[in-house]
Amino acid sequence: KLTEMKDETKISAMLFLELSCLNAIIARKNNLLPSIVFRMMQLSLQYGVCNYSPSAFAYYGLLLCVWFDDIKGGCRFGKLALRLLESLKTQDHVSAVFLTVYATVHHRSDHFCNSIEPFLHAYRIGMQTGDILNAMINAQQSCLISFLCGKELNLMETDVRTYIQKMSEYKQEETMHRLLPLWQIILNLIGPSKNPCELTGKAMDQTELLDYPSKH
Repeated sequence: KLTEMKDETKISAMLFLELSCLNAIIARKNNLLPSIVFRMMQLSLQYGVCNYSPSAFAYYGLLLCVWFDDIKGGCRFGKLALRLLESLKTQDHVSAVFLTVYATVHHRSDHFCNSIEPFLHAYRIGMQTGDILNAMINAQQSCLISFLCGKELNLMETDVRTYIQKMSEYKQEETMHRLLPLWQIILNLIGPSKNPCELTGKAMDQTELLDYPSKH
């Protein structure tokens, strides 16, 4: 049984390291992730757990699955992250931890359609706690998985359009631009389209979206 981390300096270090994990992923500096996660795990095991420790366990589960090809171990740490999150009773980290576990670990041992509800739960909690970035990414993931699991297209179109409006409202442009292609795919499938294979229409312009990364 892990003890509680009480050293404020160590807790601040955990916060810094958690943010570093997120920044490394956003910047696509995945080579930095293992050393950051290992340090978070070391602090949690040596000095006790804090509200940032579930993220460490979740990221460690990701590393085991992706870097070390240890699916069983990774899924075990994913479940431990969720159990620790529940025991700490911290709502502020639900959206981030759920995103890591259900987007990178959970589907390796369970059907990915079973991740839709957790993504939606994490979206709602994230919006309530002000974790807008992770909330919107959870929403994006729920849309993608719902589409792949065969949700009725008209319902999908309504959901995706609503989330895109929310993303625009909260200025989550990166996540919104990742969701726009799905919206246009759905529109192409349910309505007339000059070229169903081209993602240009009501939702987006294919050429403009392809140029977006070079401009940002």
